[in-house]
Amino acid sequence: MQEDSDLLNPLYQSIEEYGKTSITLLKLKTLEKVANLLANYVAKATVVVVFLLVFVFLSLALSLWLGELLGKLYYGFIILATFYAFVGIILQLFLKQSISNQIKNSMVSEVLKSPL
Repeated sequence: MQEDSDLLNPLYQSIEEYGKTSITLLKLKTLEKVANLLANYVAKATVVVVFLLVFVFLSLALSLWLGELLGKLYYGFIILATFYAFVGIILQLFLKQSISNQIKNSMVSEVLKSPL
């Protein structure tokens, strides 16, 4: 009986090591996916921030230019703010769900790129 126990003991140890190794591998693959996803979105966010800064400065310049043309500087700001409000309302009404779905699909496809 003791011999059976001695023979099965290495098998149990091997199974236990295999389980621990499998869990560690799963953790590492999950960490890699999260890191890739995060790096991807940080890079995209950086580009978006740069374009937003360019957009803000161009908007300021356009507002000042329109204000000069109309005789009072604040007229240019009012016109541009009204335009942006109109664009925002249109985006909210028609494209909110579409943009949300594109972001979700992008995240899911990034996670499912390679199997765990």
